[in-house]
Parts: sequence; C-alpha cells; structure tokens
Amino acid sequence: MKTNYNRKLYKNTPQGTKDLLFEECTARKYIEDKLERIFTLRGYNRVMTPGIEYMDLFSVGNTGINAEEMYKFSDLNGRLLALRADATLPIARVASTRLQNLTDPKRLYYFHKIYRNNPSFLGKRNEMMQAGIEVLGIGGVKNDLEILITAFETLNACSRDFRIEISYAGLFKTLIEQLKATDEEKEEIRLLIESKNYGSLNSILDELEESNITKAIKLLPRLFGSEEVFEQAYKICPDYKFKSQLDYLKKIYIILKESGYANGLIVDLGLVHRNDYYSGIVFSGYISGVADSVLKGGRYDKLAASFGMSKPAIGFGVDVDALAMLALENNEINTDDDTVLIHCDNGYEINMIYYAEMLHGRGIRCEYSIFSTLDEAKEYAKKKNMKKIYYAKENIEEIIL
Repeated sequence: MKTNYNRKLYKNTPQGTKDLLFEECTARKYIEDKLERIFTLRGYNRVMTPGIEYMDLFSVGNTGINAEEMYKFSDLNGRLLALRADATLPIARVASTRLQNLTDPKRLYYFHKIYRNNPSFLGKRNEMMQAGIEVLGIGGVKNDLEILITAFETLNACSRDFRIEISYAGLFKTLIEQLKATDEEKEEIRLLIESKNYGSLNSILDELEESNITKAIKLLPRLFGSEEVFEQAYKICPDYKFKSQLDYLKKIYIILKESGYANGLIVDLGLVHRNDYYSGIVFSGYISGVADSVLKGGRYDKLAASFGMSKPAIGFGVDVDALAMLALENNEINTDDDTVLIHCDNGYEINMIYYAEMLHGRGIRCEYSIFSTLDEAKEYAKKKNMKKIYYAKENIEEIIL
C-alpha cells in the first residue's frame, strides 16, 4: 500500500510543538540565564535526566498523568518507554540511585523539556521547557520557607505584577476521605474545585447525603484571600488533623508576611493539584498577562519512598516558555543586530581572516563576506540592517552604512 503524502506533514511540526526562531531563542536563553543565576546563588546544583524514560517511572506516586497523555513507544527489547512527562519523578529517581550517598539536603535544579499529548481542542503545548528546583532529604518550616521565598524571587525577577497562592494538600484530602462518594465522584469534585466551578460543585454535592463534610467542601474553593481566610476555615474544621494542617499553613503565611512577602501572597484553600503525591504545602504562581499558572510546586515527602529512599522532599517547576514570551511582549529582549561585515578583495583573504579573529576576540559579532565585490557586500549588509563594513586591503577601511 502506497503511503499518502498529500498533506505534506513533513513540512509541519507535530501538534502542540513549534520551531523557535531568532528572538524566541534569545528570549528563552534570557529567562534560563536569569533563573539559573537565582538557583545557583542559593546553592543548587544542576542535573540533567534523559528525555526518554521507562514508562514504569511515571506510574510511581500517583502523578495524575494518564497513559493517554504520554508519548509512548518501545525499545528493541519490547520494553515500554515514554518521553519525559514529568520532571519531579526523574529527579527523585536520580536522587535515590546515583545521589543516595550525597549529603542531605540535596539541592538540585534542572532545565528539562516536558512532553504531554494533549487533545487538540485544548490548544495546549505538547512540548514545553520547564525549569525547577528540588530539595530532597530534609523537611520542616525552614525548608518550606526557603522554597517559597525562592519561588517569590523567581517570579519577581520576571515581573513586578505577580501573585503566589498557597495551600496545604492535606486539607482537601482530609475532607474528601470522609466524604461518602465513589472514586469517580471524588475526582469530579476535585476537578470542579480546581476550576472553581461553584455551580456544578454544589450540584454534585447536593446529590450526596448532606453532612458537615459536604458543607465544608462547598466552602473550600471560596476560601481565598489573606489572613481572614484562616478564621473562616477554622469554622468548618471537621477534626484535629484538619486543624493542625491549617495551623501549619497559617504559621508559614505569617512568617512570609512578616518577612516582607505579603504583596502577592494569597491563601487559596481551593488549590488542589492534580498530582496526588503532594503531602504538605502546595503553591501556584501567576503573572499578569499570562492566562495559566507559570509556577507550580509543593512538598512530596512520601514520593521518594517509592524509590527506596524514605526522605522528605519539596520543589517547584517554572514554565520557561511562558516567561520567555512575556519577556518578548514586554520588549525586554534586545533584538538590535550589532553584527558587522568584513569584506576583502581577492588576494587579501589572510588580512580578512586575521582581522575577523581580532574582532571575535573583542567579543564583536562579525560575519565573513563571501561576495566578489564591495558593492555586493554593501547590498547584503543593508538588507541585514548592518551598520558597518570592515574592508580588508593593505590596511583596514571602516565603512559606515
């Protein structure tokens, strides 16, 4: 059977991907350099994991990633592989194997591409560059504060108009575990809270047996704001476990507020991440001008145990592509081309080569002219908006365009 190439897919990029050109590449590097400086100054060390992993890895820890969302294929031995669909799981694998003897805490950072096979109608990227940090081997208030403050500094370096919403993963879990409902109903409730769809949330809860738990879940996504949220939350508190988690979240909030991080800090008890491996503090970061969150993270103390390393851990990931596009839109990227052209007549190639190398040594961006005549070189330089030509003869002549 002859393959039909009428659609000419070889000229297109796959759904959810794109070619990055010129200024877009510069913008991505600009953001990566900015984030890398923040991470390294705080003692983090870079790691790189393969873009291909055994699919078994992504079934660890209840990530919430469906098999349908992964790009899957097999190796020559028939073992099922997947493109990297999550950044945290590979980091946990590395920490529990090659880094198990490294002194705790292990402070790691990464720049990784993440691949998700999203439905076309969602309009989401299937390939995205993500940066992030992970701290493994230690827990507690100081570590949670370290991560949250680093998240603040990360967004503050990219925009002055941002917010970070914080919550505690156990609050929703404590309530939903006591709800008399099927697993499917509980997942639907989680999705409705995540999207703050109050009408549909109330409808599904009204169909269940009325209780203090259903009342509390109805109120949870509405508990959004500053310190007054805690007093409202204590009123729906069903048990000691819920109260102790709320106490801890309030403690973190107060310390951040008194440390000068009140602006942009919001309590959102309706913050329920899809990843089920979160066990403590969870948070999301938003920047004005970007529709979706650009930063997500939280504590995942139980995940490392799946790899035989029972140690606490916390981290966050940043959407580098979204920040790069924002930097371009805000004209933060210098797109002026300061390239110069160096031209020579036949017989003066050595002079041209020597002078070009001297310019490169000074850090000046310089192109060789491959044209036969100076007029051709000038025409090319003008099309490229170059400001200057160096004309190599017995001496070097500078031509301003």
